[in-house]
Amino acid sequence: MSVSESLRVHAGDVELATYVRGEGRPVLLINGLGAAAADWGPFADALAPHVRLITFDNRGAGRSTVPTQPFPLERMADDAAAVLAAHGVPAAAVIGHSMGGMIAQLLAVRRPELVERLVLVGTHAGAKSAVPATPEARAVLFSKEKLPREELVRRQFSVYVAPRFLAEQRETFERMVALRLEHLMPLEAWELQLQAILASERRELVRGIRAPTLILHGREDALIPFANGEMLRDLIPGARLVALEDCGHMVNWEKPAEAAAAILDFLAT
Repeated sequence: MSVSESLRVHAGDVELATYVRGEGRPVLLINGLGAAAADWGPFADALAPHVRLITFDNRGAGRSTVPTQPFPLERMADDAAAVLAAHGVPAAAVIGHSMGGMIAQLLAVRRPELVERLVLVGTHAGAKSAVPATPEARAVLFSKEKLPREELVRRQFSVYVAPRFLAEQRETFERMVALRLEHLMPLEAWELQLQAILASERRELVRGIRAPTLILHGREDALIPFANGEMLRDLIPGARLVALEDCGHMVNWEKPAEAAAAILDFLAT
């Protein structure tokens, strides 16, 4: 399903490119580190026929403004709030993947009236309290090798996905890599997003989340291991955890239909 830019939204010192498709209940998707809105791929395609899907390029990504100064994740939560306001949405179901899940947590705490339901996908409660990535995932995330970025992205994704996905769905893997490369953000902006992640600790804050919360986590996530999903389940009152088997970190590509079905069921109950 093709998606064209819907509206440019002013958010502090940046302009954010936003996209809307579908009709019905508003659902806001918040991306992970380095991802543009297009990187939601087949997961967004699975959701769009059922809801009014709002996506946007985080600051520094896609067609949004590239910032030049450091910023905290709280600023990115304010960005998400600005997107909802610009589209006239008083409250929405909010889905965040990886870094986007961290931003979604902050939005739910700082602006609880905006978050009807919360879905956290492959994320954690803070850089200090998180169960760390595997050595292999850390090596590619913080690589010191002077590699072309195209090669670095391929190496990262090869570790982030489950081995079975890499072996059995090579064509889908190649589409995922190609799409990320098509929307590759400037390295300086990627590093600013990473700095924001590493500076954020939310373990105590998330105890205050009151929105009904669903947590989806790949059982074989090497970047943000499954134990982080269990931790969030225990911290957020009433949260429910769904484990995705044979799935790594890239849930939106590895298990798009299964994840969308779980979310649609959660929104309907």
